[in-house]
Amino acid sequence: MTSTWREVPLLEVAEEVTVGHVGPMASEYEVSGVPFLRSLNVRTHRIDLTNVMFISEEFHAKLRKSALRPGDVVTVRTGKPGVTAVIPESLPRANCSDLVITRPGPELDSVWLSYFINGAASGYVASRLVGAVQQHFNVSSAKELRLLLPPLEEQRAIAATLGALDNKIESNRNLTQTAAALVRALYTEAAAGRDRGPFRDAMTVSMGTPFKGAHYTEPGIGRPLLRIRDLKTFVPQTWTTEQRHDESVIEPGSIVVGMDAEFRATIWLGDSAVLNQRVCAFRPLAPVGRAFALHSLEADLALQERAKSGTTVIHLNKADIQRFRVPIFSHDEHRALAAMTDPLIDMIVARSAESKHLARMRDALMPELLSGRLRANDVSESRFGGTV
Repeated sequence: MTSTWREVPLLEVAEEVTVGHVGPMASEYEVSGVPFLRSLNVRTHRIDLTNVMFISEEFHAKLRKSALRPGDVVTVRTGKPGVTAVIPESLPRANCSDLVITRPGPELDSVWLSYFINGAASGYVASRLVGAVQQHFNVSSAKELRLLLPPLEEQRAIAATLGALDNKIESNRNLTQTAAALVRALYTEAAAGRDRGPFRDAMTVSMGTPFKGAHYTEPGIGRPLLRIRDLKTFVPQTWTTEQRHDESVIEPGSIVVGMDAEFRATIWLGDSAVLNQRVCAFRPLAPVGRAFALHSLEADLALQERAKSGTTVIHLNKADIQRFRVPIFSHDEHRALAAMTDPLIDMIVARSAESKHLARMRDALMPELLSGRLRANDVSESRFGGTV
């Protein structure tokens, strides 16, 4: 830390620290109008408008205290307390519920503050949670948060360095979502109106198996073990030294399905892994492509989920899978579809891997930059070969 950095409470350098609207909202939502942000719309360093709600202009006018404008910093109070993002210029008007709102003063950069709260302040937030049933982060605790504050120019340099990585991650996210939508559209068009035949004519299925507890190891030692809970994050939490060289080993881009609760076919975006029990992998037979293997299973998976939804915990078993039926394509039709869609899936896998690498780089840089142990100019000029 340099001599020009100082420790100050957030309230001292913020124009305002307040809280979003707290109260019943069900009767106030509209089909369109002013965007109304909730905790689920605030992700780490970004605002996610998926499933955003709206309120009327009249109700927005009544909630002047919780009105948002670009540059405001919003922090989740309940659910995932401490998760913080900046209101972007693309959201000129909005309102919110149950969020801590910080309006930075002239000495405070919004983006730097978002990184500070998400990174350096995470321990402080965790230590200040209150509530017996559902913990939340109070606005009074936010006001007392002590910042290790660099000069404004240094704040902006830190924000730009970390922001360059997050901007690339966001670009990759948008690109992969577009590619996934295109893959689905191409498959849907090709499969429309087709007769259906046995899935085994187009692909094989490999079932995961149990592993002995004695072979579990620390992350990074051995090979990742793919469990159902890993299908949403693509980050296995369990590793094994048990050697497997058979069909239970999967690579990035494989089509996997969890066999408990929700049945969804997913492109595996993690590293090479081994299937644990209750997870299976579908492998297309040449010339069938991965898009066909991914989307042709959806109808049967949805049917099984509906049929089993009355039970306490729903399970998919091998007998269910053996009854699956998929659209019938000729070899030439499979080749044509695969030629259009497999490169898109390859791109999704590659961009996702790049984003994981960039996120690791960001997470390693953040504490160094926010503490002053590393200066932003050192990163951009001499480290990582100009990546940042």
